[in-house]
Amino acid sequence: MNQIGLEDFVQPTLAAQTNSSNIFSCCSRYRECSDARQCLIADQEHSGGCKYRVNLEAGNIFYGKNAVGFSLDEYHSYCNLIESLATPAQTEYRRILVYRFSLAPGTLSVLWDNSNHLKALADAELCVVSSCKDYILGECLTAKLRKELSADSTYGALWKSAKAPVGMSKTQTEFLTKWITENADSFLAALSEPY
Repeated sequence: MNQIGLEDFVQPTLAAQTNSSNIFSCCSRYRECSDARQCLIADQEHSGGCKYRVNLEAGNIFYGKNAVGFSLDEYHSYCNLIESLATPAQTEYRRILVYRFSLAPGTLSVLWDNSNHLKALADAELCVVSSCKDYILGECLTAKLRKELSADSTYGALWKSAKAPVGMSKTQTEFLTKWITENADSFLAALSEPY
């Protein structure tokens, strides 16, 4: 599907006819309208402000069986793939989907607790499982990461004696993450193992 810009949503005639405070993305019947390929309440005064109606009239359908790029065969294949998984793996996949699309929309990846079911999902090509070491280094609070490292029985003393290069402070996040990456890989692996 081509990238959609703001100009695809609002036509000049619609903007001229409708007060900008009356413009809205879509109403609660967007799925029904998508299946019907038209606005089902077009005769109502406020429906002129529906940006999705403009797309429907142009044939740009985003939802349901008529969505641009939607394939019923692919959808059935996907459903069959999900149904072929063991029930716990299905549940895990649904948890990931709910998190990804409801709680963290727009994210490209999800930090997820490491479970036995992730391998089944990866084998079914429903997700890609990868190390979260970079995520841990990039997203952990520096103070917490420094505290964990200082308390580590293997690396704590080494970290405490570490010297930052000239021009860099030991308190800088960049130095901490570089030091962990270069000197404490098993520490980082232990931190990221649960995810």
